[in-house]
Amino acid sequence: MTLNPTTPKTQKMSTIKQDHSKLEPRLLLPAFPPELRNNIYAATVSPTHPATNAGLPFTSKSYEISATTVEIHPVYRGSAALLALAAYRFQEGREYESFLFTHGIELRVVVKFKALPQVFIAEHWARKLQVHMRKLVKKYAWVGKAVKWDVRVIWQPKGGAWEHARYEHKIPGIVNRMADELVAFSTVKGRVDVHIALCLGPGYVAFRNSWMNNFLAGKVGGAREERREVIVEVLEKKEVRRTGLVKVPDVLKEKEVVLVKKGGIVEWGEAVEGRVLGCSQT
Repeated sequence: MTLNPTTPKTQKMSTIKQDHSKLEPRLLLPAFPPELRNNIYAATVSPTHPATNAGLPFTSKSYEISATTVEIHPVYRGSAALLALAAYRFQEGREYESFLFTHGIELRVVVKFKALPQVFIAEHWARKLQVHMRKLVKKYAWVGKAVKWDVRVIWQPKGGAWEHARYEHKIPGIVNRMADELVAFSTVKGRVDVHIALCLGPGYVAFRNSWMNNFLAGKVGGAREERREVIVEVLEKKEVRRTGLVKVPDVLKEKEVVLVKKGGIVEWGEAVEGRVLGCSQT
């Protein structure tokens, strides 16, 4: 008599799962040499392509630091379909992932400044940022290899710029320090492009040129090319000559800074759009 095997009561039945990472990779284009495959990967990346975060290990990180919010959004302008092949054991997918992480990642960084400029201590902010960024780059080394840093600083000081107009001379020093500390975590010095835009918070426009020129004349160390802009939202306004500012209604609908659309397409929102007051490029 043959007995049917039984499962001990203490042992739970479980579904056997395959570990695809240990299986041999498959080739989609076996006849193509590595050099030709690299050319194909490079051809898929173009600044004219929409930015997307599809398939990336993370889509955004957010940190609250000294009355500011720092958001990091990685994107690339390549083929999401090719990148997805890595999950199906195709060697081309793994090669494309390696190519993108070395040559195709862009970082969109948002810094929402909500502090009091007269008491804001940049050194304290920098130390806290460094703790977060070290952890991020240690876990995701490709963050440090980003080929472009697009930094948007949204100036919304506590109480509104209207109350702190006499401290507007502090703007260049604060924003320049923030840009320096962020891009300092790039591990591809000399090969990274930097774009820094100072977006004056909704409702306020600065007309004084002295501080604005000081900001535009700044330069981040290690950048291959750098572009700086001062952007202001165009709204109905009333000029006030005493402060050199233009004040508009205080009650404004908060606008999106970063939009993530279908398919992981990432676009800048209305909060960072407007009229360019000044720009510089080096």
